[in-house]
Amino acid sequence: MIKQAIVKKFGKGEAVFIEEIADMFPEYKQAYLYRILAREVAAGEIIKFSPGVYYVAKNTVFGNIGISAERVAQKRYVMWRRQQYGIYGGLNLLNVFGVSTQVPYITEIITNNESSRCREVQIGEAKFLLRRSRCEIDKSNVKEYMLLELLSVCGDADLRREEVLRAIGEYAKGLNKRRLARMSAYFPARTSKRLIEVGVTGRELA
Repeated sequence: MIKQAIVKKFGKGEAVFIEEIADMFPEYKQAYLYRILAREVAAGEIIKFSPGVYYVAKNTVFGNIGISAERVAQKRYVMWRRQQYGIYGGLNLLNVFGVSTQVPYITEIITNNESSRCREVQIGEAKFLLRRSRCEIDKSNVKEYMLLELLSVCGDADLRREEVLRAIGEYAKGLNKRRLARMSAYFPARTSKRLIEVGVTGRELA
């Protein structure tokens, strides 16, 4: 029963959270829903990835394909389908702009879906560092947010590197400069100054 509902709404090989399952069966009490879910997990129809996270395996010629901790974290904290509510920060963000090529030992995520300023969580066997977003992140402003976050955490020496300035300049093409200036109010004071210094906005917009 639950398996069929999951497949119909989410498909196979997709992380599904317990609250999403509960939303599909509002007529059932929590205890009853958990009993049915436990029965289907025991029968192998549904896979329990970690507490509160389930999926229906996708069958291929190579066997059953499961889900990863990274995919679960992405859906919970970054984006799913057409909704955007977070970005990858830390070294992941620095890699986007060519500031660093290091591989992070822990994935940092900045998200609307976190109330703490900073905390570490474990999903499956992987750990993630969560940071509360400085302002609401959505599909319309995610690119501006990424640039502002970069300018907030990047070192002075890196911001003087020609290849980094070139990457920022290319990335900034097409961004809404007035939105950038408005959003910079949620970031450290030096962020607005850096927007001018790297040539993204003029002083009249800062």
